[in-house]
This record gives sequence, C-alpha cells and structure tokens, in this order.
Amino acid sequence: LSLAYRFSDSASIGAVYRTWKKESDYTNTIGREYETGAGEKTALGFGGSIRLLDFFFLAAGVEEITHKQSGFDENKWMDQMLGLGLLGEGVFRLEVAKIVSPESDTTGAVPHAATDDVIMSVEIKLATTWLLRYQKEEYVVKPIGTGNDAKYEYTTIGVGFVPDEGLVFGIAMITGKQDENFSSTDYRLSMGWNYW
Repeated sequence: LSLAYRFSDSASIGAVYRTWKKESDYTNTIGREYETGAGEKTALGFGGSIRLLDFFFLAAGVEEITHKQSGFDENKWMDQMLGLGLLGEGVFRLEVAKIVSPESDTTGAVPHAATDDVIMSVEIKLATTWLLRYQKEEYVVKPIGTGNDAKYEYTTIGVGFVPDEGLVFGIAMITGKQDENFSSTDYRLSMGWNYW
C-alpha cells in the first residue's frame, strides 16, 4: 500500500506499508535474499522529495522493518534511504540511491546483518519511442562479529519500445556476481499496453 501527496511541482511526501514472506533460507540465485533468513517481514516507511531547478531531484526516507520467524522473538531495524536524480527534458534520466541498514542482533531473535547498498540507473529515450536502460546494483552485507563482507553485484542492460499509446515491450540481460566465486546471467522479457 502506497500513499503520496504532492504539495506542488517541486515537493512531495509519501508513505508505504508492505509485507512479504519467505518460506525457506535457501536461494538459488545471486543475492542477499537469505541474509535475514526465512520468515515474514513487514515494513512501514515515510519519505519526501524536492525538485531543485528544473532537472535535479533529491529524495530521502526511512523504513522500519519487522522480522518474525516461528520459534524466535521479533526483530526490528530502521533502513535509511537517500536518492539523487537528474532529468534531461524527457530524453535522459540518471538516478542514484543509497540504502543503509544497521545491524540488529536482538537476543532471542534472528539476527539482521548490517547492509550498505548502492543502485545507479541511466535511461536514454531515442526517437520518442525507444528506451535504452543501464542499471548497476551493489549490495554489501557486513558480518555480525568477525569475518569479511559479502558483496553482490547486478548489472542490467535493456532496450524497450515505449510509445505513448499501444503495445509496450522490453528485453533485458541481467548479470550477477557474488564476490569472485560465482556469476550468473538471466534474461527478462516484458510486455504491456499503454492506453493513453
């Protein structure tokens, strides 16, 4: 559930509530989905954004995460988010986001490791209907206690056909890497319809 209120063309605030459940600690893909383990998570977040000049955006927010797993006590932590954006007259978009999550090792609960994530994406629109997209994601999971950080990287390269009205489709290649030990490549196809 997401709610947003725009004060003007240059400022807005919003709130979000979401919940998701993971049945198993196992994951067969690169990533940190298993970082807190199986169980149910709920999140309540608040944020805001401002537009500076005609092309620069700044956004910030916080999200309280609650993790529940059968046989363990509840664990909570607060994620902090910061985002920057550049928009070039509808043909160019650059966005960078940083999400920091603290360690939460509550007695009796499943521990949550500290994480430091950075996501950068670039979109370029060509001939009013073609969209080129590049996205780089870097996730760092810090160990509880001693040990080395675990680092995950994703790179997405895609192209899409996005007219003002009619059939919309896109294809993307996503490559992933976990430290220097494992890599994967996936492909994603999406289709839709713009009514106006």
